[in-house]
Amino acid sequence: MLDRKTDIGAVKDTVLEKEEATNGRIKNDLMVLERFPEEPESGFAVRKGLDGALKKKLKQVLLDMYKDPDGQNVLEKFGARRFVETTDEDYKGVYEYARELGIHIQTFDYAGKE
Repeated sequence: MLDRKTDIGAVKDTVLEKEEATNGRIKNDLMVLERFPEEPESGFAVRKGLDGALKKKLKQVLLDMYKDPDGQNVLEKFGARRFVETTDEDYKGVYEYARELGIHIQTFDYAGKE
């Protein structure tokens, strides 16, 4: 980071905070132009049409894994403390930002073309 190979970039807030704590140049040499509203990170989604009972069981396993030592170990490797349930409302900032940029989330081709 800060190797003068680019003029602008984007970074997850937790990564920035970690770098700031270990590298004094970050606060001195890096200018934050904008901060995106907080939204859930590392979202988990399943395919449309997945069996309802399987979705429910998978959801419960993920939400409860912090209660189990093996689950805690997996979460630690994942860099998380636990999974939390989210709703569409939690992603409101993402939707608004995409709308401002003219990105249609429902039809966007994530390979780089719309």
